[in-house]
Amino acid sequence: MWLPTRQNYLELLDKYLANKGISSSEDSIMDVGCGSGILSFLLAKRVSKNCKLVGIDVNPQAVMTANMNAARLKIDNFKALELSITGERDYSMFAITNDIPREYSLVISNPPWIVAKKLS
Repeated sequence: MWLPTRQNYLELLDKYLANKGISSSEDSIMDVGCGSGILSFLLAKRVSKNCKLVGIDVNPQAVMTANMNAARLKIDNFKALELSITGERDYSMFAITNDIPREYSLVISNPPWIVAKKLS
């Protein structure tokens, strides 16, 4: 079983982006389990500033930290939200927030909590 390091992950993303060309304001990327936002911020340097980056995490502290980090790093096309992909949170925010995309060009995740035994 191969579990990528952050560098391996970024190399794979670079190859994907070179082939896909995510660059317009129509493009959007979701980072599932964004944590502090580091993966989204590294990705922000690789895509157009017009591309919307949305991070989601179930941990409100992680969401607050990611948004503070984005502001500190002046990454204006990123927003973190407290949401879960398993239906544990209220999704009504997606429906009523105009600046959050409803469709995504790319969904990324680098979850540190998955144990290798569970994957095999």
